[in-house]
Amino acid sequence: MGFEIRTSSGHTIKSQSGALRIFEDGLNELLRPLENEMKMALVPILNETKKNWPYDHRRTRTRENKPHSRDMFYIKSSKIIQAGNIGLKVSINNNAQYAYMIKTAIKFESETKDNRRVPLPKDSHVFSKLLYDPMKKQAQNIAEKMANEYLKIARRIA
Repeated sequence: MGFEIRTSSGHTIKSQSGALRIFEDGLNELLRPLENEMKMALVPILNETKKNWPYDHRRTRTRENKPHSRDMFYIKSSKIIQAGNIGLKVSINNNAQYAYMIKTAIKFESETKDNRRVPLPKDSHVFSKLLYDPMKKQAQNIAEKMANEYLKIARRIA
């Protein structure tokens, strides 16, 4: 896991030297419990999203070899060091370029991959309803877990 340091003047220093690698290893060791906790908090949201994601059963044979947007979700984490502040970013991403634009059908019931009805109203943005809204609801719980993990780390260091 690499990191970058952005200075206040707008320059970027990437971790390439041995000294920075030692610092990076120590930082990884400190942030690993926070990162794992954040990832574990996102796994149920990711699983629920995949389970309820619309699936077009009418796909043409020429597109059968391409992965479906439902199968292109992944959890990504990165450290951000900016002007002396250290941050950890964990998010759910999708490699499909169009994933954020998908809406449920207007004329017919949208279905999931296992032929269940998508539990959303017609013509609603799927990305917002299945990912953004649940993540917003979980933000307080995740913040509390992060605070507890941070306290554990602070006690271990002190």
